[in-house]
Amino acid sequence: MRSIVSFRLTNEHGGTAAAVTERLGIPATRLLEAGTVISSRNPERTRTHSAWILSSAVEAEDDVRLPEMLERLLHQLEPVTAMLWDLEREGYAAHWLGMLDVRDGENATELTP
Repeated sequence: MRSIVSFRLTNEHGGTAAAVTERLGIPATRLLEAGTVISSRNPERTRTHSAWILSSAVEAEDDVRLPEMLERLLHQLEPVTAMLWDLEREGYAAHWLGMLDVRDGENATELTP
């Protein structure tokens, strides 16, 4: 089993990913800014929104269950909960993304509160 979890703050109305890092004091795993080129193969195509992405790992990890990945992120994000709500009110959208890649015989994981 391989897993990873990401929390993303996106903004299509002028808010930058760099501003999120500055406000939260948490370095992002990945920053994407509006107006930047998506791919060097097609330099005319640019991003329409910014994205501040915090992931539980740099890439999906073997034998780490999804709940543990989620705990890693929550440990970093819970102290800045009020600021996350402020960013949402200012036009940022929050998204959770989880990836679970299972092998034969593994077809479920449990998320407990």
